[in-house]
Amino acid sequence: MRVVIVLSVLSVLFVTLAALAGEPERLSQTIVKGRSATVRLPFAPGAGANSNPDVVQGKVDGKSILLFAREPGLATYTIWSRDKKRSVEIDVVVSERDMARIQRELEAALSEFEQVTVRLRDGDVVVEGDVATLEELERVNRIVSRYEGPGVRNDIGGP
Repeated sequence: MRVVIVLSVLSVLFVTLAALAGEPERLSQTIVKGRSATVRLPFAPGAGANSNPDVVQGKVDGKSILLFAREPGLATYTIWSRDKKRSVEIDVVVSERDMARIQRELEAALSEFEQVTVRLRDGDVVVEGDVATLEELERVNRIVSRYEGPGVRNDIGGP
């Protein structure tokens, strides 16, 4: 009886691990147009595929891939291991502007407003929260307006 239970458990474990092995690891990378980024891979790479070569190009070097941001947009770069048993999918967002820098600057400029948060979401900088007075709303809107343009969203609520 014990042998049957142990074999059953091992069988379920083997099937579960086999199913998990087929799932690609997912990574994400945001790059400003004209710049590059290096992504370390968890295995020795073999073949690769690029969903949008107009947006990003890649060059594999050892256990890394160097991504070159060409045009704003989205792409998925898929890389398989040499033995084709593992894969990684890198979701790449190429931005016209340095959104991480904009996020840091807005966080610093809006730090006095406790209910206001600045988040990086899907490649966009989102300013959200509520302020108590019309004067505060005008001040927040004035600060955020300095960064107006693609990829910056002002979702501030007021009185």
